[in-house]
Amino acid sequence: MVRPSPLPHHEMPIEPVMPEEEPAEATNSPSAGIVADAAALTGAVRLAVGELLNLFTLETRLAIRSLLTMLLAFLGMIVLLATAWVGSMVALTLLFVRLGFIPVFAVLVVVALNLVMLPFLRRLIQSRLATLGYPVTRATLTNALVHLRGGVLS
Repeated sequence: MVRPSPLPHHEMPIEPVMPEEEPAEATNSPSAGIVADAAALTGAVRLAVGELLNLFTLETRLAIRSLLTMLLAFLGMIVLLATAWVGSMVALTLLFVRLGFIPVFAVLVVVALNLVMLPFLRRLIQSRLATLGYPVTRATLTNALVHLRGGVLS
């Protein structure tokens, strides 16, 4: 036997009734997941940008140190070239004035020692040039862009 409904058929509630044991937030779970994903993505982007800025700062410091080293080496080269020039001129003058080889020989040894130091300073400058191009920052950014193009952006 079929029991009649307590309400007439046209007065039946249209909205579904939630069971009492389920919280109302259960219906909002897809949007809550999107918000959580957005927050996680924002945090990851913030962390990545912070790491890149830190890397940029460290490489900037290294580049500044390299520039200062190169500047001091260039100044050293200038001093050594000037000393070599003055020494060679003194040696030539002493050669003509005195015609004695002992003082001239001493001046020529100083000149030769100055000239021997030039290749060492040149190698120092060339070794520091490699750090001026921000190699680690550029490689990291290139790798990140390749990863984005290959994964997320495809």
